[in-house]
Amino acid sequence: MFKLQLLRYYNSKFTFVILLLMGVITGIRYAELYSFPRQLARELRSNPEDLNVEMATAIVESYRSGIFFFENTVMQFSDFQTMLWYTLGTFFGVFFCGRLTRDIQTNYMSYIASRVTVRAYLRETLSAQVIYMISIVGGFFTMVLLLSVIIRGGGLTPPELSHWAGYSSILYATILLAPLIQLLLFLTTTILVFTLLGVWIRNRYVLQILPFIYVIGMPLIAFTLRTANLWPLGRLVGLMTFDEANDLFINSLNQNAVHMNLPIVYAWLFPLISLVVIIVLYRLNVRKYEKDLLV
Repeated sequence: MFKLQLLRYYNSKFTFVILLLMGVITGIRYAELYSFPRQLARELRSNPEDLNVEMATAIVESYRSGIFFFENTVMQFSDFQTMLWYTLGTFFGVFFCGRLTRDIQTNYMSYIASRVTVRAYLRETLSAQVIYMISIVGGFFTMVLLLSVIIRGGGLTPPELSHWAGYSSILYATILLAPLIQLLLFLTTTILVFTLLGVWIRNRYVLQILPFIYVIGMPLIAFTLRTANLWPLGRLVGLMTFDEANDLFINSLNQNAVHMNLPIVYAWLFPLISLVVIIVLYRLNVRKYEKDLLV
């Protein structure tokens, strides 16, 4: 069951679409970064009096390393993170949320229940969704990292202007992948929560649009609360969004706070709460579907 579900996801047209969208978003970010050292290189050749030649040279040399492109892509909070989060949250929501409700409406669940238990079906279906999201997104950015190093060169050694200059290559690469782990945790827990909300919401089209409402609406709610002088509540709601949690996490890492500290804990607050919600919703779904199939 698990392997069949996973293969069905991989073989869908959605896989091509999401890879293409991630490629376009990442390509735009790389093109933006590439233009900066080129501009500095032109200024160095013209040798203007007001230019800090030493710093400009260091920047140009650092950008000769492919991994520095990757660092400035994932370790600087920018429109790249926002667009990537909105795209992944929306498209994975459309792809996955509402599938369980559709299975009930088409009597597919009854067909499956005659062969395996409802608990096993839910567990393997949700596990396949999680593995699919992790493999697609994680695999894509691992390839981006490897291609950056292969094409631009420089290996995995932190360049001179990196926040982690002097770190070992393994620790440096691990730090660079940390924001992607946070993204995957936000993504998988969000999709699972809205998928399991089908225990109460029986319209699968509503379930499919809920992740989009969440990724767009929560930042607006946080902003509204802050402008209404409800700053503590607005801050708490803001930490439930990927934008602010990612910004907080990246800032913590850029300050070389590699060890666990309070800001980093707050940056992981939403996934931790969501895990508890997922466990509760999973048990409610098992009970409901088992009861429905006995009627």
